Amino acid sequence: MTYLNARSEMLRCGRNAKQKVADMDWVEEQNLRRREEERLQSARVRIQTTYTKTPCIYRAIVMEYLPQFRSESDRTPFLVLCGESYYGKTAYMKTFVSPTRYKEINCSACQEPALQGVSKENIDLLILDECTPEVVLRQRGLMQSRPEMFTLGCSATNKFTYQVSLFGIMVVITSNLWVKNCERLASEDLKWIQRNQVLIEVNSFMFE
Repeated sequence: MTYLNARSEMLRCGRNAKQKVADMDWVEEQNLRRREEERLQSARVRIQTTYTKTPCIYRAIVMEYLPQFRSESDRTPFLVLCGESYYGKTAYMKTFVSPTRYKEINCSACQEPALQGVSKENIDLLILDECTPEVVLRQRGLMQSRPEMFTLGCSATNKFTYQVSLFGIMVVITSNLWVKNCERLASEDLKWIQRNQVLIEVNSFMFE
């Protein structure tokens, strides 16, 4: 029996039909979401096998950034890949982890990234696409990946606050305008950014 047929039969039952159909709809929605996630994960695995990394940028990441994770530290710099669109910055970083072990967040219009559910249990890589220096400066301790929990989602009532830690997670910012945006920062803010970032300027395609 198909889902639509089962739903129609349930509506005929009368008693508690509305709640039961709502429950069926929720289950079907979750099943659709799971199947779509599985489809996309399979596609990511196939796509990653076609990539050939540009050696010079690969060496820069491996030598300047990844060594930070060989031992635990009170704070860890975040990686910034700054360059034009279509150079493959985001796709490039995804090749360093399993297709199921990263999360990408669009930060182009946000005051702070939505990090609900993010933890080392779930991911090894967090990509903040088009994140601005101002967003980073509002959450300095969090962006240093300190071994602490930080509160996000603050408001006048703090009704929807939540806590998150990025300790042990690779935090990567991919941006077209990061360097230009940093130029407008106050001197002390710029110094903080420079001390806490590993900046790689991307001037060509990241895949051969």
